[in-house]
Amino acid sequence: MQSIKHTLRALDNLVDQAQEQSARLEKTLADYQVQADKPFEHEARMKELLARQAQLNAALDLDKGEKQIAPPAEDIGLALDVRQTSSIPPRVTRSSAPGMSP
Repeated sequence: MQSIKHTLRALDNLVDQAQEQSARLEKTLADYQVQADKPFEHEARMKELLARQAQLNAALDLDKGEKQIAPPAEDIGLALDVRQTSSIPPRVTRSSAPGMSP
């Protein structure tokens, strides 16, 4: 009988703790919602910096991304047929500067 009473008290304590935690979480959620609704205070500065970054990228040719230097063969009207190739080109190796290990 004592064990059952102890278990019931423990369950009551757990319910109280869960309710307190729920109230704290609701308050925290309300606080975060207020923060989320505020405008970004440094937005003007961020836009200035993004514009400057775009200028620098253009000046350094970083705005081209992964574009190829030469257009693909299909774009210039060349059709490559694998059956027409007679040999595989030799392997290209990187030469290192004197005194440097590869």
